[in-house]
Amino acid sequence: MRMLSERLIPLAAHLENPILLMEPANLARQQYQFSLHSGQPLDDLQHSRSPLYLNQWDEQRVHAVRYPCLVAVVEGEIDWRIGITRSALKRGAIGWKENDYLTIPVAEGRFFLMPPGVPYSSGNSLHWERAQPREEPAILFWMLILPSGFMCHYCHSTAQDHKSHPQFFVPNQQIHPLIKMLEEELDSQQPGSEIIAKAHLQAVLSYAYRGLQSHLTIAPIMADAALFQINHETNSPQQDAIQRAKTYIDSHLQSPLKPAAIAAQAYLSARQLDRYFQRDLQMSVADYVTARRIEMARALLQDTDLPISQVGQIVGYPNSSSFTQIFKRKTGIPPSALRTTAKPRNKV
Repeated sequence: MRMLSERLIPLAAHLENPILLMEPANLARQQYQFSLHSGQPLDDLQHSRSPLYLNQWDEQRVHAVRYPCLVAVVEGEIDWRIGITRSALKRGAIGWKENDYLTIPVAEGRFFLMPPGVPYSSGNSLHWERAQPREEPAILFWMLILPSGFMCHYCHSTAQDHKSHPQFFVPNQQIHPLIKMLEEELDSQQPGSEIIAKAHLQAVLSYAYRGLQSHLTIAPIMADAALFQINHETNSPQQDAIQRAKTYIDSHLQSPLKPAAIAAQAYLSARQLDRYFQRDLQMSVADYVTARRIEMARALLQDTDLPISQVGQIVGYPNSSSFTQIFKRKTGIPPSALRTTAKPRNKV
């Protein structure tokens, strides 16, 4: 609590450096400082029995986690390792290979966000990879963001020793959507993204402080044990995954909405999420996306004077003829028919 109130919240309020999104293609695009190394190949991520880890590579000293992780370098400096997989290469890391990994220096006062599925430093070894030893300690603050709360702890690392302190789980449902919005802003490259991202970061840390303040008696807990407990006290993991995917779809109808992107929001593979949708909703993810787009289009056609082509763009069909064909196939009538049968709309 003292670290949040005395160090991290004030630091976020006067943040000078951008928040780093530790995703290989994004780091290359933003031209962040890193060094490229060659190591043992990393297989594509495989779902394990752990509710927390997608995979662990002991030789590379990295692991991939199902959930986003927010980290702050409170004191000192570290070297952060990120592994490269085939899925990372598909995002545009030209010239890199599967057996490559990145080492990113992160200075004191920097915040960075690890997206789900990206292999990164496991925290079980020194966060220092330079030839020249570092005697001064580096202190890191970690927040693993789950849909129903967050786990936090801090650790010390020097050139000779690494110590990780106990983790605490705090129930809190406000932080997860904020982290997802933070990740989108860091990856968007839109004007004003840094300002919005900073506001999201401040909100996340403030909620974290409030959560810790409200749960002073909560005991340290192992990550897998916390997730096991959460899954038995809240909705089933399947229901939670479906709801996260539906929420993402409904708020991104204008976007391409590729299966892998939707599944990433549910922390599942695209195939597994599709099975969940078929089992629970009796439709595929793609069919759900189309249904929501058509539903939104009907509302816009009936309740606004927007041109039909613009309605199509708003619901994710930039090609007007494609929108007309899909709309007619799903509803039995062309979009223009709703305009001729709809009641007159009041002008404001």
